[in-house]
Amino acid sequence: MSNGINTYLTMIIIPVAVSCTFFQERRKVPIARVDHSVLYLKEIQNAIPDHFSVEDSLLYAEDYIHKWINNELLIKKAQENLTISQKDLAKEIREYRNSLIIYRYQNELMQQKLDTTVSESDISVLYDSVKQDFILDKDLVRAILVRIPLSVANPGKVKVFCDAISAPSLEELDAYCKKNKGSFELFSPSWADARQVFRLLPYQPQNLQRFLACYTIWETRDASYYYLVRILDYTPAGNPSPVGYISSNLKEMILNKRKNEFLEKTRKDIFTEGLINNKFKIYAHEN
Repeated sequence: MSNGINTYLTMIIIPVAVSCTFFQERRKVPIARVDHSVLYLKEIQNAIPDHFSVEDSLLYAEDYIHKWINNELLIKKAQENLTISQKDLAKEIREYRNSLIIYRYQNELMQQKLDTTVSESDISVLYDSVKQDFILDKDLVRAILVRIPLSVANPGKVKVFCDAISAPSLEELDAYCKKNKGSFELFSPSWADARQVFRLLPYQPQNLQRFLACYTIWETRDASYYYLVRILDYTPAGNPSPVGYISSNLKEMILNKRKNEFLEKTRKDIFTEGLINNKFKIYAHEN
């Protein structure tokens, strides 16, 4: 980069060192030019983030100048090679502006008037009609996984906690695990991939799907810990997804349907209003 531009870059990053009178007299200090387009000092100053160091600001300014030049050259090349009709953007700009205005208006209307409350009943009704479209490709479980040091493990007590799934029993299990430097994970009420759950154990059933179909408790241990998995519920692969597993998808489907219906009704209402108030006219022409 030339010494002249380096001087300007220094002015960019430490403007306080430059006389205020200088900038009042020369508000537009040119930095670069491509044909009739000019890049001014003020534009680069405004673009540099305030928290940048002197070194970072110099690099940023240099990159900004190069990008500006490249962009202007590309525009110039395009203008030289496109036809007059290809360069006429009036229609595209008008259509884009109109689309943006409509989009913002519709969004504002929906924020004010669209009912976004989705009840469990709404989800249940939709689930019954679409569940065959959500067939599982993996086994799902709701489960409890407990890990307790072998030195203090009491399998019988842990099983009692896990058999009675309630808030008090889970609180007792949590206290028991903390007291004995163990831990537990609750995969409920949300569903979890069965294989992901059992991968947390040192040893897994040889045939996981067969085990899940027949049993609800799996116990294993390694050199340091006793592990117990209590299966609370199980949905095999090949079956419709449980409603809780896809509830967020169902809620989104319900809201999207409401949005589409709301926007369609809005369009019809606006048309009817325009018709009643003579806001438009359709010309009839004889053949």
